Amino acid sequence: MTPAALTGLPLPLTALFAGLCALLFTVFCTLVIVNRGRTGTSLGDGGDEALRLAIRRFGNFTEFVPIGLVLMAVIELNGAAEWMLWAMGGLLVAGRLLHFCGLDPNKGATAGRVAGIAANLIAILGGGVVAIVQFLDAA
Repeated sequence: MTPAALTGLPLPLTALFAGLCALLFTVFCTLVIVNRGRTGTSLGDGGDEALRLAIRRFGNFTEFVPIGLVLMAVIELNGAAEWMLWAMGGLLVAGRLLHFCGLDPNKGATAGRVAGIAANLIAILGGGVVAIVQFLDAA
C-alpha cells in the first residue's frame, strides 16, 4: 500500500518531511534570535561571529528547503515512486543537518558543508528532473 492509502493524506511523505523541516526551521531561527538577544543586534550581525554563523545557517536553510518541498509535493501529487520521495526528503533533511554542522567560517569547505550542499542539490535536481519527466509523460 502507498503512504497515501495507509494514512488517507493526499501528500503524506511531503507532510512528514515538511514537518521535520519546520522543526529544523524553528531551531535554526531560535539560534538567530538568541544570538541577537545576546549581542543586542537587531539588524545585520554587528560583527559578531556566532551571530553571523547563525544567520548564514538559517539563511541557507530558507534558501534551499522551500524549492525542495515544493518539488516534493509536485512529484508526489503526480504519482512519483515512494522510494523517490523518501530519497528526496531524506537528502533534503540530512543535507540541511550536514550543512548546519559543517558550516564553519574558520575551516572553509568542510566535509559536512560540502556533503550537505551536495545532498540538497541532488534532491532538488532529482525532483526537478522527475517533475519534467512526469509532465512530458502526461503530454
